[in-house]
Amino acid sequence: MKKFFAILVLVVCTTAIGSALDNTRVAIVGSDRALLRGLPVPGKEVAGKKSQSTLAMPCPGNMTINLASGECGRTIDQFGFGFPDIDVQNLSIFPNNNTDEVGATLYCPSGQTVYRRTFFHSGPTDMKLVSLYLGVYEAYNNPLVTFNFYSSGGQKIGTYTTNVPNMNQSVMFVPLPFDQQVYIPASSEYIMEVVTNAPYISVFKIGRNNDGNAPGYSEASISAPDCLSGGFQEEGPDDYSANSIVFGARAVPQDYKTINLSNGYKEGDFFPIGQHLMNYQVVDAAGNSTACSFMIQVNQFSGASGVMACNDKVNVALNDECATSLTPAMVLEGEQYGCFDDFDVDIFGTNGNSIGDVVTTSQSGQTLRYQVTGPNGNRCWGEILVEDKLPPQLECHDVYATCTTDLRPGSFVSPRVPVSAYIENGALDSEEPSVTTFDIDVAHLMGSTIQDLNIYLDITHGRVSDLSANITSPDGVTVPLFFDLNCIGQNMMITLDQTASSTFTDLQNTCDPADAAIAGNFQPFQSLDVFNGKPLEGKWKVTIFDQQSGNGGTVNQVHLIFIQQGAFVPFPVSGNVTYTHIENNTYVVNGADNCGSATLTYTDEVVQEDCASVYSKIVKRCWKGLDPKGNIADPCCQFIYVYRNSLATLQFPPNYDGLPGHEAALTCFDFGTTKPGTDITGKPTGDLCASVQILEPVDVKIDICDKSYKLLRTHKVLEWCSGQVIVHNQIIKVLDNEGPGLSCPDVVTISTDDHDCFASYVVPLPQIDSECSDEVTYFISYNYLNDNTDEFEDVNADQDTRMVTGLVKGENRIRWHVTDACGNSSECRFSVKVEDRVLPNAVCDQVTVASLTACGAVNAEFAPFVEFCCEEVNTTVMVELLVTDIHGNSNSCMVEVHVQDKLPPYITKCPSDITIDCKADHNNLDVTGRPAYIDNCGVVEVTSKDAANINQCGVGLVSRTWTVKDGQGYTHSCVQRITLFDSNPFYVNQDDATDPDDDIVWPAHYTTEECHASLQ
Repeated sequence: MKKFFAILVLVVCTTAIGSALDNTRVAIVGSDRALLRGLPVPGKEVAGKKSQSTLAMPCPGNMTINLASGECGRTIDQFGFGFPDIDVQNLSIFPNNNTDEVGATLYCPSGQTVYRRTFFHSGPTDMKLVSLYLGVYEAYNNPLVTFNFYSSGGQKIGTYTTNVPNMNQSVMFVPLPFDQQVYIPASSEYIMEVVTNAPYISVFKIGRNNDGNAPGYSEASISAPDCLSGGFQEEGPDDYSANSIVFGARAVPQDYKTINLSNGYKEGDFFPIGQHLMNYQVVDAAGNSTACSFMIQVNQFSGASGVMACNDKVNVALNDECATSLTPAMVLEGEQYGCFDDFDVDIFGTNGNSIGDVVTTSQSGQTLRYQVTGPNGNRCWGEILVEDKLPPQLECHDVYATCTTDLRPGSFVSPRVPVSAYIENGALDSEEPSVTTFDIDVAHLMGSTIQDLNIYLDITHGRVSDLSANITSPDGVTVPLFFDLNCIGQNMMITLDQTASSTFTDLQNTCDPADAAIAGNFQPFQSLDVFNGKPLEGKWKVTIFDQQSGNGGTVNQVHLIFIQQGAFVPFPVSGNVTYTHIENNTYVVNGADNCGSATLTYTDEVVQEDCASVYSKIVKRCWKGLDPKGNIADPCCQFIYVYRNSLATLQFPPNYDGLPGHEAALTCFDFGTTKPGTDITGKPTGDLCASVQILEPVDVKIDICDKSYKLLRTHKVLEWCSGQVIVHNQIIKVLDNEGPGLSCPDVVTISTDDHDCFASYVVPLPQIDSECSDEVTYFISYNYLNDNTDEFEDVNADQDTRMVTGLVKGENRIRWHVTDACGNSSECRFSVKVEDRVLPNAVCDQVTVASLTACGAVNAEFAPFVEFCCEEVNTTVMVELLVTDIHGNSNSCMVEVHVQDKLPPYITKCPSDITIDCKADHNNLDVTGRPAYIDNCGVVEVTSKDAANINQCGVGLVSRTWTVKDGQGYTHSCVQRITLFDSNPFYVNQDDATDPDDDIVWPAHYTTEECHASLQ
């Protein structure tokens, strides 16, 4: 029987006072407008459902659960609470004293503005936000506004972006879609944020009033990190003292909240063996609460006997992680066991060592012994066969690629990914201003991030100055693309590229008479780099504004051209893989099977799409797989959607005309006689599909001068699906824009004319090193002064004979000025040195004698004198005498010179007289010494002669005469005396035969007593 408890709870409502900091804490009050400035009136019914004053609910009864053999507990899905459906009071979260009036605003005119408030949900149950209210001072061109919700810790718990209709000084309520609703826990802080974009094209200005906030609350925080100098702007009447940003929300509280007071168990938990006391407090939306207690008793299996029996052999299959834990339930026989958690399982490897209770792929195919030990110490044994029974797990996901992508699995998607909007009706109303938004869904570019983004727009319109546009990313960031165009011409075909050479100012001021009036690549108003690093996937929005009536049009094409990194064509496997291509469409893939590699094979079925599709083709790729154990995977198919790139990525070759931002003109040296081909100047390129055809270009040649001309090269590109033909004129100039390359001599030296101090000179033509023209003209001029000025004259220069007369002695300068057929000129200059070269007469003696006083060196060049060397003594040398006048003119004559040396040699030091022992070698000059001598040209011979008077004992006197001789034959001598003596004469002591100083050693006396003894 159900038990019911009824309690009466007095509910007292209070208003929470918020913090005075930037993020204001706001109380939740009733939805009745009469209650906004104070507390709810007790007993008064407020808007929404009626709240009950008491909480009555059945409390679950006690539970007893008897476990079966081996069980250690039981999962309990429901306790048996019987919550009746109750009426709840809706909540209106209004922090403002006045939520009906708006009369002012505060915003950043040049950047995104963020308004924030911190709220406190004081209700007893969780609540669900269902709608928002927002003060609007001005909304024009359907601006986008984003609402973000955060926990007090800063974690985002919800977001919603919506267009605000055109309105002024009003309050609008915004219902939250079911999939965008935000849940706020009971008794918790949360943050509500309103994000608006800069009011360039779509204008949104949040509303304020001068009634202020509820007592105790301050203004919302306002920030604009990208606001330019000048800061925030305030609008409204001068006497309007606005002091409250108007925004808030409505919410629905949940009926009940249950709180476990005794333990952490809840419905759906596993309850182990034992007794579990469950104490609960239940609170309803009105704050009424009740408590109940019940017992959950989980009893272990009563039939446990302690007897164990193991299966002899058990097949064990590895799980999807290629590892399986062997449990007692898998190997024990019978139904006589208590909780299996009390049993231990050990598995023994092929080496007999325990490996625990887990087998992995390393044991696959092995038969292993196991042991189970019960809580009472009993054991049993058996064997297991480890098997891999799971096939490869294939997961096929759709893939998006481009027609230039290699579609083989594992290949990276082409970096440039153009995605076009599907335009069913791109009409722009001519009767009144209009706003048209085109959604572009980008999906399944796995692992990709944006590196760059360009936007291609093709719009037919009668007056393009009426147009403006912006783009919004999937995360709600809006970037204005263009506005305030100064062109009343028709049609535009532009690519907005952050790196374009033409700026946004160029875009605003471009207006060509041709169709389209605005065409080319331009930078957008605001940088598109804000999207770099973000994922591509999601819904992008491009909004076109026609801001004036009277001229309608059609949006023909909208393309987003992403430069992305990381997208690839995946294998049918979640997570990272490595692979090896085997043959055809067959791969060995690691990561597809739980226990190792798998062989995967695919077949493709290609469906070519018609021109109505944004895809050029769709590939149905069906996979099958097999692992090494023979397990066959469940096949699956993935679809590869190949975007039709159309002309969004079309890039024409640049102009070769040398203008700013263009390539330099080509030179006549390379293409003066032949036109440059497209291999030089380029062709239209892009990630183009088969539906795009590039036609051969057509050239129109316009001659300028000899071997110089212009080419107007017309490229045509045809998109067969749309019928669109794009014509682009490429300007190519082949120019001779340089003067002739000239070479003149450095310096030329000439002589004055005979009997004259001036010179005449026939100037040679300069050498033409490089020139395109076949004919050139020459003009010669000169400068007598050589003062490095450009004052050249041609009075004495005959242009026909090239004769220049009157050149003065010294340096003169000659200038050639050469002009080609295209009017290009160049010049070269060189110096002409005029000298007096009349030779003087030289007269020499036939023969002369030169005496050397010192040794000189031969002078091989002309000098004021001639030095002769000692080697030339007693020789005859021919000497040339050179005579030069003051102008440097020279003549010479010859003379014979007999060279003589008149100075004799001289011994500067004769070897010293010396006395030496007679046993010494007096012929050893290292002992007796050598003479020292000098001569102006050197000694050619040194001799010595001895006169000796020595007795038979080697004692006596040696007189040695030294003589030196030079090359002329002159000599000089000196005498050295060498005395020989006996330093140790013979000594014998006649009186003492034993004197140790005797030079004779006498034999000792000998005595013997033996007859006939030997005396040897």
